[in-house]
Amino acid sequence: MATTFLSSGFETADFSEWTTSDVGTGDTLEVSSAASHHGNYMARITANGSGASDDYGYTRYTLAVDQTELYARMYFKINALPTVNNEEWMIITVTGSINTLVVGEIFNDAGTPKFRLAYWSDAVGDYQYIAGTDTVQIDTWYCVEIHVKVDVANAEADMWIDGTNIANASGFDNDSRGNCHNSETGFRLNNLAAATFILDWDSCKIADAYIGVEVMAEAIKNFHPHGGL
Repeated sequence: MATTFLSSGFETADFSEWTTSDVGTGDTLEVSSAASHHGNYMARITANGSGASDDYGYTRYTLAVDQTELYARMYFKINALPTVNNEEWMIITVTGSINTLVVGEIFNDAGTPKFRLAYWSDAVGDYQYIAGTDTVQIDTWYCVEIHVKVDVANAEADMWIDGTNIANASGFDNDSRGNCHNSETGFRLNNLAAATFILDWDSCKIADAYIGVEVMAEAIKNFHPHGGL
């Protein structure tokens, strides 16, 4: 039976369901009712473009017991995208007890913003990357989910966008990073340039099995009162 470690839509109107949260100098991190995806509240970071290492804002949930396999999901929308080639914006991560295992990010691929999965490989000694093909759009709610299995030889990593698997890897090693220890959602790192944007996120879950899209939320979003006419 699947275990859900966290289910947070920020309906407490604060970050109390999370272990910790943090925000960069000059940026703003808040719970807002301005434009939630589901329920009444969502999280929001407003980044002021102060610098590549200073623009961040995230929530982190630390597991009571480390896991060998973990799934993490969030809904998000953003009003700007990376404009510099090879610029990467991390929006959701799973970190081991030693270091980061897997990342879901937005990546500028020669001028085209795409979703990309980054996963650690011990054999390579670095992250490996798999990019999706679709262009990321501003002011659009997306469901993004990542998965990692920790193993000495048969590790796995996945990324889903709106329930569609866009990246997967298996048969590698990643156990040097430790078992799954925490997950972060929001905006964690901009590696090249200062960024000015508003990022909203909502409907977060962390579990030991595939989570998928919010069924009721998707049904409401796609409902046509006149049969689609």
